[in-house]
Amino acid sequence: RGLQRVDALEARRIRVALALHRREALTDPLRAALLQAAVLEEIEDLWAPFKSKKQTRAQLARERGLGPLAKLIEQVGGKSSWTAPEAVAASSVDEAKGIVSVREALAGARDILAEKYAQSNDVKQRARDMLEPHASLSSR
Repeated sequence: RGLQRVDALEARRIRVALALHRREALTDPLRAALLQAAVLEEIEDLWAPFKSKKQTRAQLARERGLGPLAKLIEQVGGKSSWTAPEAVAASSVDEAKGIVSVREALAGARDILAEKYAQSNDVKQRARDMLEPHASLSSR
């Protein structure tokens, strides 16, 4: 059983490396991370940003020009600010781009940030490390 797991890990590592090589996305740091991956989840985390996927809400928000707003929100983060988020987002409202309200602008910026952190390997690993000690598996 352990041997099957290792075989599956190595097979997936090779498939991901070949796919990245075909896309000309296999950089030296990415190659090193792939080689250091000890479990299948780590390989999948490395592959996730390169997978072909449907257009996400975050991609749509970026196309509408909300990237700078998301970056600003990320930079300010939890720091106190004299300006309300609604006031900052008001400058991003543009009916020609399909952003008709401050609420839509803020939602688009949140989508961009959520996608960014959902694809972050560090964030995923920290979440696993925090949740794993409390996880349990049961069957009937």
